[in-house]
Amino acid sequence: MGHVISRLLNATNLTMLGEKVGESIVEFKTDCDSLPDRLQLVLKNLGVSEVDAGKTDRVRTAKAVKNLLAVCEGKEPTALVHAIAQAKAETSTTTMGKSLKAAAMVLECLRNTKWDLFSVVSQLMDHRKTEADLLLADVRSWLNVDEHALAGGLTPKMFEAVDRAIRLLTPPKQVVVPPVPPPVVTPPTPGWKTVVSNGKARLTEAEASATVEELLRKLKANPRFRLSIQWTVEEGPQ
Repeated sequence: MGHVISRLLNATNLTMLGEKVGESIVEFKTDCDSLPDRLQLVLKNLGVSEVDAGKTDRVRTAKAVKNLLAVCEGKEPTALVHAIAQAKAETSTTTMGKSLKAAAMVLECLRNTKWDLFSVVSQLMDHRKTEADLLLADVRSWLNVDEHALAGGLTPKMFEAVDRAIRLLTPPKQVVVPPVPPPVVTPPTPGWKTVVSNGKARLTEAEASATVEELLRKLKANPRFRLSIQWTVEEGPQ
């Protein structure tokens, strides 16, 4: 529980132990009592059976902490020492201590996570399925391991998981290509006839130069030829 108690065996230190443990029970018991069931419910919704969920380190540790606080509650100092000495550490005392102190934070994370996103992700059967399966496997893995063993803790991992789920479920932006404007057809003027007509769009500098040279050759070929032009300069996407 993180309390520093002198190793000297006397009545004063025994009384201090009882007081410190009593303070921890008042502070942490409510959250520690709720944590195991909440974890198992979340894992069940992620497709983990109740038996398998009960075997995970995080659930085993949470249950061990819950049981420890239950047997310590209301005990006189001497009986309290016996209860602590006989308590079973399912994983380790270090992981139990971390679970105790982090119970409120983990519960808040479990309550605030948008679990419905992962339900939708689990139903993906198209090209996103491989990434969806990897995401769900990561979430189950983070819920399985003890808080002490998870670098950074569960909360930032679940923020990451929610972001990944949102990206998976958000359709890609559609690139809208503007239509190529049709070539402008100049109505014939009396006495004039169309010799050749054509249209090109979105020419590069080199293509534009070649087109101009071709038109100039046609004009030079016949002094009576005349050219009508209309142009649009566009800037493409980056």
